[in-house]
Amino acid sequence: MFSIVRSIRLPRILAFCSLLLLAACGGGGGGSAPPNPDPPAPSPTLGLASTYTDIGEGMTLGQEHWGSGSGTGQPIDGIQCVNSEAYHIHSIVSIYLNGTRLALPAEIGLKGCTYEIHTHDESGFVHMETEAAKKFTLGQFFSVWGQALGTSEVAGLTGIIRFYLIDNETVTPYTGNPADIEFASRREIAIVVGTPPDALVRHRWPAGM
Repeated sequence: MFSIVRSIRLPRILAFCSLLLLAACGGGGGGSAPPNPDPPAPSPTLGLASTYTDIGEGMTLGQEHWGSGSGTGQPIDGIQCVNSEAYHIHSIVSIYLNGTRLALPAEIGLKGCTYEIHTHDESGFVHMETEAAKKFTLGQFFSVWGQALGTSEVAGLTGIIRFYLIDNETVTPYTGNPADIEFASRREIAIVVGTPPDALVRHRWPAGM
């Protein structure tokens, strides 16, 4: 009698154990958890070129890519038409696409009126002119330009996009909301899309700017 019961139960026990082992090994078609995605790549450390590039009014620095001019004559994102130049500072915006610098368009913010934030030429200079000291942001500048600004698109350029601030020839990666980047006197905002350049341009600012 014992041998008959054992012969009946033993195959069932072995089958049950096999199922347990299969589950433990992740078998059964799709039972295993997907691998964790790779973390985003950190912004590469970029330095400045070893030699200076002169920058000044009327220059074109970079490869032309966009058409010139923007504005409606009406307030845009808190930016008004200029009433006074009592407060006047300058910054630089540099945009790189796969290692090539693109020229910032001329006459951004000069259609309809002269806006408090604008460009004159393709040098990369951004002018802030108003009655008194006032906060200006990169988001406002792109609003006046009429172009997209984000971590997935900048002025029609898409890909991996990184932002850098250059103050007193010190390069600092910026990982926050790019629209919140504040302009400051003699600050450069570098936007790098795709493959970064070997080094960012080191500008020689003209006297008086």
